[in-house]
Amino acid sequence: ADKGKLDYAKQAARDLVGMLSGSDILGIVQYDDRVEPLWPSAPLENREPIRRAIAALTPGGSTNLAGGMLEGGRQVLHNRFGGIRRVLLLSDGLANVGVTDRAAIARMAASLRHQGVQISALGLGLDYDENLMQAIAESGGGNYYYIEHPSQVSRIFTEEMGILSSLVTRDFVLSFHWGDSVRGVRVLGYPTSHQERRTTVNMTDFHAGEERTLLLQLDLAAAPPGSQSLGSFHLGYRDPAQGKRHELSRPVAVERVREPERVARSENRGAAVESRLIAADHEHEEAVRLFEQGDAPAARARMAAMDQALQRDLGRYQDVKLRKKLEAVQLEAGAIAQAENDGDTRKGYLKQRKADFYRSQQGKRDGYLMQVGAKGEKVKDLQRALKGKGFYDGEENGVYDEQLRRAVAAFQKAAGFPEDGIAGPRTLNRLGLY
Repeated sequence: ADKGKLDYAKQAARDLVGMLSGSDILGIVQYDDRVEPLWPSAPLENREPIRRAIAALTPGGSTNLAGGMLEGGRQVLHNRFGGIRRVLLLSDGLANVGVTDRAAIARMAASLRHQGVQISALGLGLDYDENLMQAIAESGGGNYYYIEHPSQVSRIFTEEMGILSSLVTRDFVLSFHWGDSVRGVRVLGYPTSHQERRTTVNMTDFHAGEERTLLLQLDLAAAPPGSQSLGSFHLGYRDPAQGKRHELSRPVAVERVREPERVARSENRGAAVESRLIAADHEHEEAVRLFEQGDAPAARARMAAMDQALQRDLGRYQDVKLRKKLEAVQLEAGAIAQAENDGDTRKGYLKQRKADFYRSQQGKRDGYLMQVGAKGEKVKDLQRALKGKGFYDGEENGVYDEQLRRAVAAFQKAAGFPEDGIAGPRTLNRLGLY
């Protein structure tokens, strides 16, 4: 890291030391071309020596990212601690020393996860490999963050600690076991693996109050009308507090009918909207990948097709989430055009979009939609931005309440937008948050 970035990272590390309790165990590893523990893993009995060690950090050159990650895992495993075990891997550069192959590093992260250590990957600036960092987070069972400016590091540490403090599962595993009528399974939004007639979905652990949606597309064999088993879902997790393993299993069945009106009557509109949002997020990510590969015309064509599909869905369901997703798609053409003509803009665009897609996989659509009831660091960013423009004078508490809704509506009125009090893509974009 250069000195400017390192200063912010050091401050964030000092903040992290302050967030932890005396019973928590902390280890800090520094890595460049060499890898060494800055502070060997130990209980936080005396914080001042740790703060002094952090202050003594100096910028390095090369990046042995795999070595730093593995040493972080070893430091966590060194203490036989039964609670939440997490590595926060922060990097601003490319893995260019030691193991550098993306797939090999992802396998290392998966191995640590199997040993009970999860890894969250934090990419800082424009020069790191976001595909590698996302692969580490996915394989390591943690979260992935794009940190656009070093001043955001402390905020990300705060968000990660908030997640860790409220986790209600450990070693979460979800799988779908195919019934005889199923010929193929495709899962949108999550990394998956297939073995014989079982599809395993790679999800991070859950924290209190969290909801996620899973969309499976099933290829079914022809069959006559009537009830039909599709298979069963199986999930397992460990209780973080007691370490007890829990297993649940639920069968999945459908009734085949020929009458279209019966199908229409039985539709769950909430589930239908959610399935269309997941499909739109998947298509959006595919368009961004096409742009990354150098095919901007194909990316724009994919976005145009998404626009038409969302217009049809919005006409049918009149749902605010679909309307805000449509806004995001319509803003994308301009973003792609701008990113085409500037290298740094291109890097930042790709990193931001991929981070947004990673969050949306977990049901966190706060990158393009926040409304009353939303909570978290993204809401704090919104509060700060509105306060800076004179539209909000409340607490920066990360809670989207009625006061914040009115502030958003007032800003929208001043900007000439529809005053719905919902922070969607156009509103967030005008505030510099999209």
